[in-house]
Amino acid sequence: MDWLTISLQMAGGLAIFLYGMYIASDGLKRAASSRLRTFLQRVTKTNCMEH
Repeated sequence: MDWLTISLQMAGGLAIFLYGMYIASDGLKRAASSRLRTFLQRVTKTNCMEH
Protein backbone atom coordinates (compact mmCIF):
# COMPACT_ATOMS: atom_id res chain seq x y z
CA MET A 1 0.00 0.00 0.00
CA ASP A 2 1.19 3.46 -0.73
CA TRP A 3 0.97 6.47 1.57
CA LEU A 4 -2.03 7.96 -0.29
CA THR A 5 -4.17 4.87 0.28
CA ILE A 6 -3.23 4.70 3.95
CA SER A 7 -3.92 8.42 4.41
CA LEU A 8 -7.33 8.18 2.75
CA GLN A 9 -8.27 5.15 4.83
CA MET A 10 -7.23 6.90 8.03
CA ALA A 11 -9.16 10.04 7.09
CA GLY A 12 -12.24 7.98 6.26
CA GLY A 13 -12.00 6.08 9.52
CA LEU A 14 -11.65 9.30 11.47
CA ALA A 15 -14.63 10.83 9.67
CA ILE A 16 -16.82 7.82 10.47
CA PHE A 17 -15.67 7.87 14.11
CA LEU A 18 -16.42 11.59 14.50
CA TYR A 19 -19.83 11.21 12.87
CA GLY A 20 -20.65 8.36 15.26
CA MET A 21 -19.61 10.50 18.23
CA TYR A 22 -21.84 13.32 16.98
CA ILE A 23 -24.85 11.01 16.62
CA ALA A 24 -24.25 9.42 20.05
CA SER A 25 -23.91 12.76 21.83
CA ASP A 26 -27.06 14.10 20.18
CA GLY A 27 -28.98 11.03 21.30
CA LEU A 28 -27.70 11.34 24.85
CA LYS A 29 -28.66 15.01 24.99
CA ARG A 30 -32.19 14.22 23.88
CA ALA A 31 -32.55 11.30 26.28
CA ALA A 32 -31.16 13.13 29.30
CA SER A 33 -32.74 16.55 28.79
CA SER A 34 -36.21 15.71 30.11
CA ARG A 35 -34.85 13.63 32.99
CA LEU A 36 -32.40 16.34 33.97
CA ARG A 37 -35.08 19.03 33.82
CA THR A 38 -37.39 16.92 36.01
CA PHE A 39 -34.59 16.27 38.49
CA LEU A 40 -33.69 19.96 38.70
CA GLN A 41 -37.32 20.94 39.19
CA ARG A 42 -37.65 18.45 42.03
CA VAL A 43 -34.43 19.52 43.73
CA THR A 44 -34.93 23.26 43.39
CA LYS A 45 -38.74 23.20 43.59
CA THR A 46 -38.94 25.67 40.70
CA ASN A 47 -39.66 25.41 37.01
CA CYS A 48 -36.41 25.79 35.17
CA MET A 49 -36.39 26.90 31.55
CA GLU A 50 -40.05 26.45 30.69
CA HIS A 51 -40.21 26.01 26.92
